[in-house]
Amino acid sequence: EEDMSSLDKNPSLEDVLQQAHSSGYRLVYVFAPPRPANASPPKAGLPGLLVDVKTTYSVSLFSFDYAALCQKAFRTPGIRIRKHVVGSGFSNGLKQLAIDSGVYSRFKVDKDVPNEGFEGMFGAWISNSVNRTLADEVFIAYESTDDACSEELGFISVRKVGNSVSIGLLAVSDKARRRGIAYALLSRAMIWALEELGGDDKATATVVTQGANAPACACYERFGFQKETVQEVYHTWLPKHLTSPMVPADQANPIPFCKQHFTGKELVYATQVINSGLDSAANFTMQCAAKIQELIGGDSERVIMVPSGTAALEMAALLCELQPGDEVILPSYTFSSTANCFVLRGVVPVFVDVKFADLNIDETLIEAAITEKTKAICCVHYAGIPCEMDTICEIAKKHNLFVIEDAAQGFLSTYKGRQLGTIGDFGCYSFHYTKNIICGEGGALSINRNRKMAGRAMVLWE
Repeated sequence: EEDMSSLDKNPSLEDVLQQAHSSGYRLVYVFAPPRPANASPPKAGLPGLLVDVKTTYSVSLFSFDYAALCQKAFRTPGIRIRKHVVGSGFSNGLKQLAIDSGVYSRFKVDKDVPNEGFEGMFGAWISNSVNRTLADEVFIAYESTDDACSEELGFISVRKVGNSVSIGLLAVSDKARRRGIAYALLSRAMIWALEELGGDDKATATVVTQGANAPACACYERFGFQKETVQEVYHTWLPKHLTSPMVPADQANPIPFCKQHFTGKELVYATQVINSGLDSAANFTMQCAAKIQELIGGDSERVIMVPSGTAALEMAALLCELQPGDEVILPSYTFSSTANCFVLRGVVPVFVDVKFADLNIDETLIEAAITEKTKAICCVHYAGIPCEMDTICEIAKKHNLFVIEDAAQGFLSTYKGRQLGTIGDFGCYSFHYTKNIICGEGGALSINRNRKMAGRAMVLWE
């Protein structure tokens, strides 16, 4: 705040960032305005990387039954909760609990935050809590046997703010989860809150946590807290110099060979996936498939997410039930995966030359390459330019052949108003680093106008 004192009363964000840069700061947190939990997120983001959605929960203190709180706080088997004594310091175990509690924080999501800085921050948090700079009370849960307390298993810090009590940090040891420790600590904190604010029938308890911290959100909601507001949080690093690793560092103003586009939510979503369990049929996979099917239109009977464009081609080859000795017509200019997916099945690739104008397969040469062993035509839409699909599909229909579209570079390109990948029997997409829309790796297979084949595809995918 001292470094910002020279700015106008209502400075622009650009002014703040410039002043922070001049003052030698490396990281600026940018908070979007809070919005109701059920409101739509803003369409436009703020500068920097969206690292999380700050979520505020609240609950009326008078919604709790005092006797039930005491039961949870003081009679959880094997647990003893004690109030931290001011001036008694804190153990390394308590510090480690604080550090471990930050595993879901935005400082872990942002991989540019150095680990020593992260640990120092959370270590300082517990230090400032026990010396009562950031908290009015700290309650610690101990392993308890025969009335003796030993190892710290968790803690909670609380602070009174007006007619509300704010929970600062709730931490539970990984090895002590599912023992009711979080509920016991929350109950003890609510007992303290009722004792402090018992005469105010409008008294509340609030807690702020990270949206990506699914375990904490679920715990608070089960305890009775209601989600009130959410707020996007961005990290802006100063100065920010991003160059492609493929370009020499001393080259002035390099043009990156490939440049990824970020919406700002990638790391948040990735964290949610990891926290929810790595299930290939889980929420984001299904959302992705549904969104792709929506984008490419009604000719697609089903879209299946696969690890790569290569995997999409291999699944298409399997669905065609190709046998060793069968032939598939391919363009002579393509990536090796286009041929490999068939060669792996013992199929013979028959290469047809490409056109000089667009490097796509020359449709006028296809029919001459067809034999009685030909089972499919695999066309490649090079660089997003469509092949002559009307002619190719006409030839395929005449000879009863499958049409497989290698649309690795053609996602959302069109041919006469139709989406590439939906014109043939199968459309194979890639989201590799060098493609139109990227996620490092990944791919999708569209099965078109054939419900029975779509069902078989799901069986293969499973």
